[in-house]
Amino acid sequence: MIRDIFINYFQDDTRGSPVNLAVARIILGMYIVWRALSIETTAFYEWPYILGYERYRWLLISDPIQLAPLAKYALVITATLFTVGYRTPGTAFISSIFIAYLGGIQFLWNISGETEMLFIAIYFLIFFALYSEQDYLSVDSVRGTRQKTLQELNSHLQTPTLRDFSATPLKWGLLVIGVIYFGAGLTKILNGSIWTWTDAANQGRYLLQYKTDLHREFVIGELLLDNHHVLELLAWLTVVSEIGFIIAIIAGLSITPLVIGLCLLHTGIALSLGLIFLDLPLFLFLFFSYDKVYEKIVLDRQLEIVYDDHCYFCVRSLYLFKYLDINQSIKFTPNTAAEESDYGEVDFTGAMYAFDEQKNSYEGYWAFRELLRQFRIFALIVMLMRVKPVSRISERIYQYIADRCGQIFVCSLENAENADESLD
Repeated sequence: MIRDIFINYFQDDTRGSPVNLAVARIILGMYIVWRALSIETTAFYEWPYILGYERYRWLLISDPIQLAPLAKYALVITATLFTVGYRTPGTAFISSIFIAYLGGIQFLWNISGETEMLFIAIYFLIFFALYSEQDYLSVDSVRGTRQKTLQELNSHLQTPTLRDFSATPLKWGLLVIGVIYFGAGLTKILNGSIWTWTDAANQGRYLLQYKTDLHREFVIGELLLDNHHVLELLAWLTVVSEIGFIIAIIAGLSITPLVIGLCLLHTGIALSLGLIFLDLPLFLFLFFSYDKVYEKIVLDRQLEIVYDDHCYFCVRSLYLFKYLDINQSIKFTPNTAAEESDYGEVDFTGAMYAFDEQKNSYEGYWAFRELLRQFRIFALIVMLMRVKPVSRISERIYQYIADRCGQIFVCSLENAENADESLD
């Protein structure tokens, strides 16, 4: 439904799959990396005077080391690790410290919304750190399989995934965004008079000021200056959207109309004033229903994967695919339970096998390719895997690992049980 395009996690923070939380983490991490790389840290030490908050001057350590450039690239590293979900509590917390440090320094000479937007990411990082155990599609989730027994891992693959997945970081993140917009709307009401702020003459002054300061011609802005009633209507819609957003969140109503309205607001600002406040729409899209889109692009064909249920490495390798299979279209069958009469003369002990609806069989490397082909998000990888130079080399690598699995990884049942006992 259209009303569910954007999700009110404050009403219900559970979903049928962990896809939304994983996508939100990736978007947030990539945003932080992008913002970190765009920070001109050399300007911190070359800018001759303070434009912003004098109280942040102590952060600007003027010494031969110059910590800001180091902090910038350290943030890129920690944010990248956070993006893939590696040691999320630590990388998220450290990233938030670097953002606070760099943002505080930037406030010395740039007090615009560009700097303020950077701090919003800190809230989300803290929430992801506090509730990292809810993120199942991450490197940490795979690392966590070391603490599971072989029986638990096999049960995970063979049991239908009928459960709700919490997304608490998005629940509290949504509330933070709602409060930010509410503060902006409330300021317009309390700062003088709402009638004064929404007046066409006042809005016209904003447009003329940006036109003068930026020395640019904005066609949309010129049109709005000539249409006072439209300008006043847009001003009122801005206030209503900013105030109404938090009301819809707390009341458990659909936030889709308001999010669309706010995105249109930011689009209008970009067209009439310039590229400002464009970070906020990105945060709004953290609440998009990506799982519904993902559900449509996953193949609905039935696929059976026959795997070695005594190989600890093999079972762990398939762990995340169970969460990705939100349509329950893949059947994971242990080779000890597969009946040869159903598949012909097949030796299941030598490799993993895949069987499609027409009972076509795929062995080893090609079985893994069929597994990836089930998920269109791996379409590029699947195409590359079919290219002859890639397939020839990859087949040899796959066979090399398969033949020496017990030497390279924890593979045998005995070694797996010993590994489990050592973790207890």
